[in-house]
Amino acid sequence: MIGVFLWLFFNGMFYAALAAFALAGATDLLDGYFARKRGQITWLGKLLDPIADKLMVCAALAALAIQGWSPWWLLVAAAVKEGLMLAGGLVLLSKKIVIQAAPIGKAATAMFLIAIAATFFHEWTAPVDFALQCLACAAAAAALVWYAVIAWRAVSKVSGKH
Repeated sequence: MIGVFLWLFFNGMFYAALAAFALAGATDLLDGYFARKRGQITWLGKLLDPIADKLMVCAALAALAIQGWSPWWLLVAAAVKEGLMLAGGLVLLSKKIVIQAAPIGKAATAMFLIAIAATFFHEWTAPVDFALQCLACAAAAAALVWYAVIAWRAVSKVSGKH
């Protein structure tokens, strides 16, 4: 859906792009719900689903920044946070440590999704969507710190330093 979203967005079909963005989010929620309900959670799904979420958020923030609807620093902050999360996840995976998604991480992602969606209505909501973007960025930073602490504890436990 990232490609569809970007094509629609950069061809000026902003509300269609928003619909594609919303559809991607809805199908992601439904996929997770049914996978948990049916006990069909896989290791590949645990790895790829968060990566797809991160790519969608960063692609949307890039599009919004290019359009001038969102500040570039927000994209940079989100991309750095997601890059650190991905790098940390790969390091942990190499040590056979997997940290499950936590409510704080899910909340931060949800806040970004809401902030991005609100930004499509920036003509009427500019101060509100900017505040939502800042809150999402703060939540993402808090999630990064939380995951870093959990990762540090997990590595310490595995290496016998805990």
